[in-house]
Amino acid sequence: MFKSMDIGIDLGTANILVYVKGKGVVLKEPSVVAIDKVRNKVLAVGDDAREMLGRAPGSIVAIRPLKEGVIANYTVTQKLLAYVIEKVAGKSLFFKPRVMTCVPIGITSVEKRAVMEATTQGGASKTYLIEEPLAAALGVSVLELMQGEPIINRNRAANLLRSKLYVCPLCGNVLHATGQAVVSCCGITLPALDIAEAEDADEHHQLTVERVEDELFVTLHHPMEKNHYISFLAYLTGDKLQLVKLYPEGDASARFSLRGAGVLYFYCNCHGLMKAPDFRTATRRTSPQKIHLREPNEGDREQVMAYREEFLAIGSRMDGTSALDKYADFDAWLAQLRKLKDPATTPAGLVPATEYLALDEHEHLVGMTNLRHRLNDYLLTYGGHIGYSVRPSERQNGYATQMLRLTLEKAKERGIEKVRICCDHYNVASAKTIRANGGVLEDEQFDSSDGTLTQRYWIQNK
Repeated sequence: MFKSMDIGIDLGTANILVYVKGKGVVLKEPSVVAIDKVRNKVLAVGDDAREMLGRAPGSIVAIRPLKEGVIANYTVTQKLLAYVIEKVAGKSLFFKPRVMTCVPIGITSVEKRAVMEATTQGGASKTYLIEEPLAAALGVSVLELMQGEPIINRNRAANLLRSKLYVCPLCGNVLHATGQAVVSCCGITLPALDIAEAEDADEHHQLTVERVEDELFVTLHHPMEKNHYISFLAYLTGDKLQLVKLYPEGDASARFSLRGAGVLYFYCNCHGLMKAPDFRTATRRTSPQKIHLREPNEGDREQVMAYREEFLAIGSRMDGTSALDKYADFDAWLAQLRKLKDPATTPAGLVPATEYLALDEHEHLVGMTNLRHRLNDYLLTYGGHIGYSVRPSERQNGYATQMLRLTLEKAKERGIEKVRICCDHYNVASAKTIRANGGVLEDEQFDSSDGTLTQRYWIQNK
Protein backbone atom coordinates (compact mmCIF):
# COMPACT_ATOMS: atom_id res chain seq x y z
CA MET A 1 0.00 0.00 0.00
CA PHE A 2 1.40 3.37 -1.01
CA LYS A 3 1.86 6.04 1.60
CA SER A 4 2.47 9.76 1.30
CA MET A 5 6.00 10.93 2.09
CA ASP A 6 6.71 13.58 4.75
CA ILE A 7 9.40 16.10 3.82
CA GLY A 8 11.01 18.96 5.73
CA ILE A 9 12.63 21.77 3.74
CA ASP A 10 14.95 24.50 4.98
CA LEU A 11 14.89 27.23 2.32
CA GLY A 12 18.19 29.02 2.68
CA THR A 13 19.69 31.85 0.66
CA ALA A 14 22.87 29.81 0.08
CA ASN A 15 21.64 26.20 0.30
CA ILE A 16 18.42 24.21 0.36
CA LEU A 17 18.25 21.31 2.81
CA VAL A 18 15.72 18.45 2.56
CA TYR A 19 14.84 15.91 5.26
CA VAL A 20 12.65 12.84 4.78
CA LYS A 21 10.94 11.18 7.73
CA GLY A 22 12.63 7.88 8.48
CA LYS A 23 15.63 8.59 6.25
CA GLY A 24 17.20 11.74 7.64
CA VAL A 25 18.83 14.44 5.52
CA VAL A 26 18.69 13.25 1.91
CA LEU A 27 19.61 16.38 -0.06
CA LYS A 28 21.71 19.50 0.41
CA GLU A 29 22.33 21.58 -2.70
CA PRO A 30 23.00 25.24 -3.51
CA SER A 31 19.92 27.46 -3.87
CA VAL A 32 21.02 28.37 -7.39
CA VAL A 33 19.14 28.28 -10.69
CA ALA A 34 20.83 28.75 -14.08
CA ILE A 35 18.77 30.71 -16.62
CA ASP A 36 19.23 31.45 -20.29
CA LYS A 37 18.44 35.17 -20.29
CA VAL A 38 17.92 35.24 -24.06
CA ARG A 39 15.21 32.57 -24.06
CA ASN A 40 14.16 33.30 -20.44
CA LYS A 41 14.37 29.55 -19.74
CA VAL A 42 15.57 27.56 -16.71
CA LEU A 43 18.50 25.34 -17.71
CA ALA A 44 19.75 23.79 -14.48
CA VAL A 45 19.16 23.76 -10.72
CA GLY A 46 21.30 23.13 -7.62
CA ASP A 47 24.69 21.47 -8.08
CA ASP A 48 24.23 21.34 -11.87
CA ALA A 49 23.60 25.10 -11.95
CA ARG A 50 26.65 25.81 -9.80
CA GLU A 51 28.87 23.71 -12.07
CA MET A 52 27.81 25.87 -15.03
CA LEU A 53 29.23 28.99 -13.40
CA GLY A 54 32.20 30.27 -15.39
CA ARG A 55 31.83 27.53 -18.00
CA ALA A 56 28.68 28.68 -19.77
CA PRO A 57 28.13 31.38 -22.42
CA GLY A 58 27.53 34.94 -21.27
CA SER A 59 23.83 34.56 -22.03
CA ILE A 60 23.47 32.16 -19.08
CA VAL A 61 23.22 33.66 -15.59
CA ALA A 62 22.97 32.03 -12.17
CA ILE A 63 20.25 33.34 -9.85
CA ARG A 64 19.67 32.82 -6.15
CA PRO A 65 15.87 33.19 -5.96
CA LEU A 66 15.83 33.63 -2.17
CA LYS A 67 17.13 36.55 -0.16
CA GLU A 68 17.30 36.31 3.65
CA GLY A 69 15.06 33.25 3.42
CA VAL A 70 12.35 35.21 1.58
CA ILE A 71 11.28 34.60 -2.00
CA ALA A 72 12.73 37.30 -4.24
CA ASN A 73 11.75 35.54 -7.47
CA TYR A 74 8.56 33.45 -7.29
CA THR A 75 8.89 31.69 -10.66
CA VAL A 76 12.48 30.63 -10.15
CA THR A 77 11.79 29.51 -6.55
CA GLN A 78 8.93 27.34 -7.79
CA LYS A 79 11.30 25.69 -10.28
CA LEU A 80 13.83 25.12 -7.49
CA LEU A 81 11.23 23.51 -5.21
CA ALA A 82 9.84 21.38 -8.04
CA TYR A 83 13.36 20.12 -8.71
CA VAL A 84 14.14 19.12 -5.11
CA ILE A 85 10.69 17.61 -4.44
CA GLU A 86 10.84 15.51 -7.61
CA LYS A 87 14.43 14.47 -6.87
CA VAL A 88 13.51 13.34 -3.35
CA ALA A 89 9.96 12.03 -3.77
CA GLY A 90 9.84 11.17 -7.46
CA LYS A 91 7.11 12.25 -9.86
CA SER A 92 3.59 10.99 -9.09
CA LEU A 93 0.13 12.34 -9.79
CA PHE A 94 -1.43 10.46 -6.88
CA PHE A 95 1.11 10.26 -4.05
CA LYS A 96 2.47 13.75 -3.57
CA PRO A 97 4.47 14.47 -0.38
CA ARG A 98 3.44 16.56 2.59
CA VAL A 99 5.99 19.34 3.08
CA MET A 100 6.91 21.48 6.10
CA THR A 101 9.06 24.52 5.35
CA CYS A 102 10.99 26.78 7.74
CA VAL A 103 10.54 30.52 7.13
CA PRO A 104 12.17 33.54 8.82
CA ILE A 105 10.26 35.49 11.43
CA GLY A 106 8.79 38.80 10.35
CA ILE A 107 7.94 37.91 6.78
CA THR A 108 4.63 39.27 5.55
CA SER A 109 1.45 37.28 4.89
CA VAL A 110 2.09 37.83 1.17
CA GLU A 111 5.59 36.34 1.49
CA LYS A 112 4.22 33.38 3.47
CA ARG A 113 1.58 32.78 0.84
CA ALA A 114 4.25 32.92 -1.85
CA VAL A 115 6.25 30.17 -0.07
CA MET A 116 3.14 28.00 0.32
CA GLU A 117 2.02 28.48 -3.28
CA ALA A 118 5.50 27.85 -4.65
CA THR A 119 5.78 24.66 -2.58
CA THR A 120 2.35 23.46 -3.71
CA GLN A 121 3.09 24.27 -7.34
CA GLY A 122 6.39 22.48 -6.88
CA GLY A 123 4.59 19.20 -6.15
CA ALA A 124 3.45 19.13 -2.49
CA SER A 125 0.03 17.72 -1.57
CA LYS A 126 -0.08 19.74 1.68
CA THR A 127 2.17 22.57 2.77
CA TYR A 128 2.94 23.73 6.34
CA LEU A 129 5.07 26.65 7.53
CA ILE A 130 6.93 27.15 10.80
CA GLU A 131 8.89 30.25 11.75
CA GLU A 132 12.54 29.51 12.49
CA PRO A 133 12.64 31.42 15.81
CA LEU A 134 9.49 29.62 16.97
CA ALA A 135 11.11 26.29 16.24
CA ALA A 136 14.20 27.39 18.13
CA ALA A 137 12.21 28.78 21.07
CA LEU A 138 10.43 25.45 21.38
CA GLY A 139 13.77 23.68 21.29
CA VAL A 140 12.77 22.01 18.05
CA SER A 141 13.96 22.01 14.46
CA VAL A 142 11.91 21.33 11.39
CA LEU A 143 13.66 17.96 11.28
CA GLU A 144 12.44 17.03 14.76
CA LEU A 145 8.92 18.20 13.94
CA MET A 146 8.88 15.89 10.94
CA GLN A 147 10.08 13.06 13.20
CA GLY A 148 7.16 13.78 15.53
CA GLU A 149 9.45 13.94 18.56
CA PRO A 150 10.02 17.62 19.36
CA ILE A 151 11.94 18.63 22.45
CA ILE A 152 9.65 21.33 23.86
CA ASN A 153 10.70 24.00 26.30
CA ARG A 154 7.72 24.65 28.57
CA ASN A 155 9.66 26.66 31.19
CA ARG A 156 9.81 30.21 29.97
CA ALA A 157 10.93 33.37 31.75
CA ALA A 158 14.19 32.82 33.66
CA ASN A 159 14.80 29.40 32.11
CA LEU A 160 15.06 30.95 28.65
CA LEU A 161 17.84 33.24 29.81
CA ARG A 162 19.69 30.14 31.07
CA SER A 163 19.06 28.29 27.82
CA LYS A 164 21.60 26.37 25.77
CA LEU A 165 22.18 26.56 22.05
CA TYR A 166 23.19 23.73 19.74
CA VAL A 167 24.38 23.62 16.12
CA CYS A 168 24.17 20.46 14.01
CA PRO A 169 27.50 19.90 12.19
CA LEU A 170 25.75 18.00 9.38
CA CYS A 171 22.92 20.30 8.35
CA GLY A 172 23.74 23.56 10.18
CA ASN A 173 20.41 23.55 12.02
CA VAL A 174 20.28 25.76 15.16
CA LEU A 175 18.52 24.30 18.23
CA HIS A 176 17.65 25.63 21.66
CA ALA A 177 16.79 23.83 24.90
CA THR A 178 16.94 24.33 28.68
CA GLY A 179 17.72 22.10 31.62
CA GLN A 180 19.07 18.62 31.04
CA ALA A 181 17.31 17.95 27.73
CA VAL A 182 19.01 15.62 25.29
CA VAL A 183 19.13 17.35 21.91
CA SER A 184 19.70 15.44 18.70
CA CYS A 185 19.66 16.18 14.98
CA CYS A 186 20.46 14.12 11.88
CA GLY A 187 20.76 11.03 14.07
CA ILE A 188 23.47 12.38 16.40
CA THR A 189 23.35 13.78 19.93
CA LEU A 190 24.54 17.39 20.05
CA PRO A 191 26.70 18.93 22.77
CA ALA A 192 25.69 22.34 24.09
CA LEU A 193 27.85 25.14 22.73
CA ASP A 194 30.44 26.65 25.04
CA ILE A 195 30.00 30.41 25.36
CA ALA A 196 32.83 32.92 25.14
CA GLU A 197 32.53 36.58 26.09
CA ALA A 198 32.74 38.94 23.10
CA GLU A 199 34.85 41.37 25.17
CA ASP A 200 37.63 38.78 25.17
CA ALA A 201 37.50 38.21 21.40
CA ASP A 202 39.85 39.66 18.83
CA GLU A 203 39.02 42.65 16.64
CA HIS A 204 37.14 40.48 14.13
CA HIS A 205 34.43 39.66 16.69
CA GLN A 206 33.54 43.14 17.86
CA LEU A 207 30.07 44.50 17.24
CA THR A 208 28.09 47.72 17.16
CA VAL A 209 24.69 47.77 18.84
CA GLU A 210 22.28 50.67 18.33
CA ARG A 211 18.80 51.23 19.71
CA VAL A 212 16.03 52.98 17.81
CA GLU A 213 12.94 53.23 20.00
CA ASP A 214 11.83 49.60 20.48
CA GLU A 215 14.28 48.00 18.03
CA LEU A 216 17.86 46.80 18.31
CA PHE A 217 20.26 47.09 15.34
CA VAL A 218 23.32 44.82 15.49
CA THR A 219 26.31 45.03 13.15
CA LEU A 220 29.25 42.62 13.49
CA HIS A 221 32.65 43.75 12.25
CA HIS A 222 33.55 40.33 10.94
CA PRO A 223 34.57 38.80 7.61
CA MET A 224 31.76 36.94 5.83
CA GLU A 225 33.92 34.61 3.76
CA LYS A 226 33.12 31.06 2.72
CA ASN A 227 35.49 29.58 5.30
CA HIS A 228 35.02 32.14 8.05
CA TYR A 229 31.70 33.82 8.80
CA ILE A 230 28.98 34.47 11.38
CA SER A 231 26.24 31.87 10.85
CA PHE A 232 23.58 33.28 13.18
CA LEU A 233 22.64 35.97 15.69
CA ALA A 234 20.28 35.08 18.55
CA TYR A 235 18.46 37.41 20.94
CA LEU A 236 16.91 35.70 24.00
CA THR A 237 14.45 37.35 26.36
CA GLY A 238 12.18 36.07 29.11
CA ASP A 239 9.55 34.68 26.77
CA LYS A 240 11.02 34.64 23.28
CA LEU A 241 14.02 33.72 21.17
CA GLN A 242 14.66 35.67 17.98
CA LEU A 243 17.06 34.02 15.54
CA VAL A 244 18.58 35.49 12.37
CA LYS A 245 20.58 33.20 10.08
CA LEU A 246 23.48 34.71 8.16
CA TYR A 247 25.34 33.44 5.13
CA PRO A 248 28.83 33.71 3.57
CA GLU A 249 29.32 36.80 1.39
CA GLY A 250 26.27 38.40 3.03
CA ASP A 251 25.81 41.18 5.59
CA ALA A 252 26.73 40.49 9.23
CA SER A 253 23.85 42.53 10.61
CA ALA A 254 20.36 42.06 12.03
CA ARG A 255 17.41 43.87 13.56
CA PHE A 256 15.54 42.65 16.65
CA SER A 257 12.43 43.82 18.50
CA LEU A 258 13.30 44.84 22.06
CA ARG A 259 11.20 42.91 24.59
CA GLY A 260 12.63 43.68 28.01
CA ALA A 261 15.90 42.33 29.39
CA GLY A 262 17.67 39.88 27.14
CA VAL A 263 20.93 38.30 26.04
CA LEU A 264 22.50 38.61 22.60
CA TYR A 265 24.60 35.79 21.12
CA PHE A 266 26.41 35.28 17.82
CA TYR A 267 28.03 32.18 16.37
CA CYS A 268 31.28 32.14 14.37
CA ASN A 269 31.81 28.98 12.35
CA CYS A 270 35.50 28.98 13.32
CA HIS A 271 35.46 30.30 16.90
CA GLY A 272 32.11 29.15 18.27
CA LEU A 273 29.33 30.83 20.24
CA MET A 274 29.93 34.23 21.83
CA LYS A 275 27.88 36.33 24.21
CA ALA A 276 27.68 40.01 23.33
CA PRO A 277 28.37 42.74 25.90
CA ASP A 278 25.47 44.19 27.87
CA PHE A 279 23.57 46.31 25.33
CA ARG A 280 21.40 48.25 27.77
CA THR A 281 23.87 51.12 27.34
CA ALA A 282 23.87 50.78 23.56
CA THR A 283 23.88 53.95 21.50
CA ARG A 284 20.37 55.24 20.88
CA ARG A 285 19.59 56.55 17.43
CA THR A 286 16.74 58.94 16.93
CA SER A 287 13.90 57.98 14.62
CA PRO A 288 14.28 59.15 11.02
CA GLN A 289 13.23 62.73 10.52
CA LYS A 290 10.37 63.71 8.29
CA ILE A 291 11.50 64.74 4.85
CA HIS A 292 10.10 66.89 2.07
CA LEU A 293 10.72 67.15 -1.66
CA ARG A 294 11.62 70.18 -3.72
CA GLU A 295 13.29 70.81 -7.05
CA PRO A 296 17.02 71.70 -7.00
CA ASN A 297 18.27 75.23 -7.59
CA GLU A 298 21.55 77.12 -7.75
CA GLY A 299 21.82 77.21 -3.95
CA ASP A 300 22.11 73.42 -3.78
CA ARG A 301 25.47 73.22 -5.56
CA GLU A 302 27.57 72.22 -2.53
CA GLN A 303 25.12 69.62 -1.19
CA VAL A 304 24.45 68.00 -4.55
CA MET A 305 28.12 67.67 -5.48
CA ALA A 306 28.93 66.24 -2.02
CA TYR A 307 26.10 63.74 -2.57
CA ARG A 308 27.68 62.79 -5.90
CA GLU A 309 31.14 62.33 -4.40
CA GLU A 310 29.77 60.07 -1.65
CA PHE A 311 28.36 57.67 -4.26
CA LEU A 312 31.46 57.76 -6.47
CA ALA A 313 33.71 57.02 -3.50
CA ILE A 314 32.06 53.61 -2.97
CA GLY A 315 31.22 52.87 -6.61
CA SER A 316 27.47 52.74 -5.93
CA ARG A 317 24.74 53.32 -8.54
CA MET A 318 23.05 56.72 -8.48
CA ASP A 319 19.49 55.87 -9.48
CA GLY A 320 16.98 58.71 -9.76
CA THR A 321 19.61 61.46 -10.11
CA SER A 322 19.27 62.26 -13.83
CA ALA A 323 22.78 60.87 -14.50
CA LEU A 324 24.44 63.09 -11.89
CA ASP A 325 27.44 60.74 -11.91
CA LYS A 326 28.24 61.89 -15.47
CA TYR A 327 28.24 65.60 -14.57
CA ALA A 328 31.31 67.07 -12.87
CA ASP A 329 29.74 70.51 -13.50
CA PHE A 330 26.71 71.30 -11.33
CA ASP A 331 25.48 74.08 -13.63
CA ALA A 332 25.46 71.73 -16.65
CA TRP A 333 23.47 69.14 -14.65
CA LEU A 334 20.94 71.76 -13.49
CA ALA A 335 20.53 73.05 -17.05
CA GLN A 336 19.84 69.51 -18.25
CA LEU A 337 17.17 69.05 -15.54
CA ARG A 338 15.34 72.14 -16.77
CA LYS A 339 15.45 70.85 -20.35
CA LEU A 340 14.05 67.50 -19.27
CA LYS A 341 11.16 69.04 -17.37
CA ASP A 342 9.81 70.95 -20.39
CA PRO A 343 8.34 68.66 -23.10
CA ALA A 344 9.34 71.24 -25.70
CA THR A 345 13.04 70.92 -24.86
CA THR A 346 13.23 67.26 -23.80
CA PRO A 347 15.96 65.58 -25.90
CA ALA A 348 14.89 62.97 -28.46
CA GLY A 349 14.62 59.46 -27.03
CA LEU A 350 13.90 60.71 -23.49
CA VAL A 351 10.66 61.58 -21.72
CA PRO A 352 9.83 64.71 -19.70
CA ALA A 353 10.79 64.27 -16.03
CA THR A 354 11.10 66.24 -12.81
CA GLU A 355 14.01 65.84 -10.40
CA TYR A 356 13.45 66.28 -6.66
CA LEU A 357 15.80 66.59 -3.70
CA ALA A 358 14.73 64.78 -0.51
CA LEU A 359 15.62 67.03 2.42
CA ASP A 360 15.24 66.48 6.16
CA GLU A 361 13.98 69.03 8.68
CA HIS A 362 17.39 70.73 8.68
CA GLU A 363 17.49 70.96 4.86
CA HIS A 364 20.13 68.22 4.74
CA LEU A 365 20.10 66.24 1.49
CA VAL A 366 19.31 62.57 2.24
CA GLY A 367 18.18 61.36 -1.18
CA MET A 368 17.06 62.14 -4.72
CA THR A 369 14.05 61.02 -6.69
CA ASN A 370 13.11 61.37 -10.34
CA LEU A 371 9.52 61.36 -11.65
CA ARG A 372 9.04 60.57 -15.34
CA HIS A 373 5.85 62.19 -16.64
CA ARG A 374 5.09 59.29 -19.00
CA LEU A 375 6.53 55.94 -20.08
CA ASN A 376 8.28 54.88 -23.26
CA ASP A 377 8.90 51.23 -24.17
CA TYR A 378 12.14 51.02 -22.20
CA LEU A 379 10.71 52.63 -19.06
CA LEU A 380 7.64 50.40 -19.20
CA THR A 381 9.87 47.34 -19.26
CA TYR A 382 12.86 48.29 -17.12
CA GLY A 383 12.82 51.81 -15.68
CA GLY A 384 9.34 52.79 -14.49
CA HIS A 385 7.87 56.17 -13.62
CA ILE A 386 10.07 56.70 -10.56
CA GLY A 387 13.76 56.26 -9.82
CA TYR A 388 15.33 57.14 -6.48
CA SER A 389 18.46 56.78 -4.37
CA VAL A 390 19.29 57.32 -0.70
CA ARG A 391 22.58 58.85 0.35
CA PRO A 392 24.93 56.01 1.48
CA SER A 393 25.48 57.60 4.90
CA GLU A 394 21.71 57.91 5.42
CA ARG A 395 20.67 54.37 4.47
CA GLN A 396 18.66 52.09 6.80
CA ASN A 397 16.95 55.12 8.33
CA GLY A 398 13.55 54.65 6.69
CA TYR A 399 13.98 57.47 4.17
CA ALA A 400 13.35 55.37 1.04
CA THR A 401 9.76 54.59 2.02
CA GLN A 402 9.07 58.27 2.74
CA MET A 403 10.67 59.35 -0.54
CA LEU A 404 8.61 56.96 -2.64
CA ARG A 405 5.40 57.94 -0.85
CA LEU A 406 6.06 61.65 -1.45
CA THR A 407 6.97 61.05 -5.10
CA LEU A 408 3.72 59.11 -5.58
CA GLU A 409 1.90 62.21 -4.31
CA LYS A 410 3.71 64.29 -6.96
CA ALA A 411 2.67 61.71 -9.57
CA LYS A 412 -0.94 61.97 -8.43
CA GLU A 413 -0.79 65.75 -8.87
CA ARG A 414 0.17 65.09 -12.50
CA GLY A 415 -2.73 62.71 -12.97
CA ILE A 416 -0.63 59.52 -13.04
CA GLU A 417 -3.06 57.02 -11.53
CA LYS A 418 -1.14 53.82 -12.29
CA VAL A 419 2.56 54.00 -11.50
CA ARG A 420 5.19 51.58 -12.82
CA ILE A 421 8.06 50.93 -10.38
CA CYS A 422 11.04 48.69 -11.16
CA CYS A 423 13.96 47.40 -9.12
CA ASP A 424 16.83 44.98 -9.46
CA HIS A 425 15.98 41.36 -8.66
CA TYR A 426 18.58 41.26 -5.87
CA ASN A 427 17.62 44.59 -4.29
CA VAL A 428 15.42 43.19 -1.54
CA ALA A 429 15.39 46.48 0.41
CA SER A 430 13.99 48.35 -2.61
CA ALA A 431 11.40 45.63 -3.22
CA LYS A 432 10.21 45.96 0.40
CA THR A 433 10.00 49.75 -0.01
CA ILE A 434 7.86 49.33 -3.13
CA ARG A 435 5.55 46.80 -1.47
CA ALA A 436 5.22 49.06 1.58
CA ASN A 437 3.80 51.70 -0.78
CA GLY A 438 1.26 49.33 -2.33
CA GLY A 439 3.38 47.82 -5.11
CA VAL A 440 2.14 44.59 -6.69
CA LEU A 441 4.70 42.48 -8.54
CA GLU A 442 3.69 41.84 -12.16
CA ASP A 443 6.70 39.88 -13.44
CA GLU A 444 10.46 39.93 -13.99
CA GLN A 445 12.34 40.83 -17.16
CA PHE A 446 15.96 40.48 -18.30
CA ASP A 447 17.64 43.73 -19.32
CA SER A 448 19.96 42.66 -22.14
CA SER A 449 21.77 46.02 -22.02
CA ASP A 450 23.41 45.25 -18.65
CA GLY A 451 22.44 41.61 -17.97
CA THR A 452 20.31 42.39 -14.90
CA LEU A 453 17.02 40.80 -13.90
CA THR A 454 14.40 43.46 -13.20
CA GLN A 455 11.28 43.13 -11.05
CA ARG A 456 8.29 45.13 -12.39
CA TYR A 457 5.60 46.45 -10.04
CA TRP A 458 2.40 48.45 -10.47
CA ILE A 459 1.06 50.85 -7.84
CA GLN A 460 -2.54 52.06 -8.03
CA ASN A 461 -2.20 55.77 -7.27
CA LYS A 462 -5.79 57.05 -7.24
